Amino acid sequence: MSAPGLSVSYTYNGLGDLETGFKYGLVREPLVVSVQGLTKLAWFYDGGEDVPPGNNQNDYELKLLAGKSLWPFPGYCGLELGYRWRFGAPSDEYRYLLEFGFNPSEKIFMRFKLDGIKSANNAKDRSAAATGPSGGYPTNPSLGLEYDLGKLECTIGYQVSRPWSVELTYTANPYGKNISAGNQLSAALVYYYSR
Repeated sequence: MSAPGLSVSYTYNGLGDLETGFKYGLVREPLVVSVQGLTKLAWFYDGGEDVPPGNNQNDYELKLLAGKSLWPFPGYCGLELGYRWRFGAPSDEYRYLLEFGFNPSEKIFMRFKLDGIKSANNAKDRSAAATGPSGGYPTNPSLGLEYDLGKLECTIGYQVSRPWSVELTYTANPYGKNISAGNQLSAALVYYYSR
């Protein structure tokens, strides 16, 4: 316990979870459809750190992805639907993503994503030995074992040259349950590699 007015600082230096996956195309016309498998592996840490870089468990995910060009309108739309199996205390998750992007000019592009997680509400069926008194993670009491979260991401970008572009993204949380909310602003420098 720290006394009022004192602050405690914890750090972690090292690798976090490793995510790896595969994607296989099923259909090309009239829209692109593929299936994607993903695994999140907690191989690089033991979970005993003061600030754990993950929840120290392996997760597995299967998704169906669909996308469609809107040509002659210079844009596209996409949909992802999936399920993540979590082999630990947290609940499994239904995952979804809606995406729409377009080019208002030759050099400027915009992208909008609604990225969502819906709890399967099965955490009570799991071992909760590693959880805190509130049913959440002891190192992050605002992150529960069963939570819903919607992230709305708005991006504007500029293509500086053929391979290089810059992006500015604002992310808000329009809805959620049993989780802390916050807005985020990020910038990126992107290099597009093609042969």
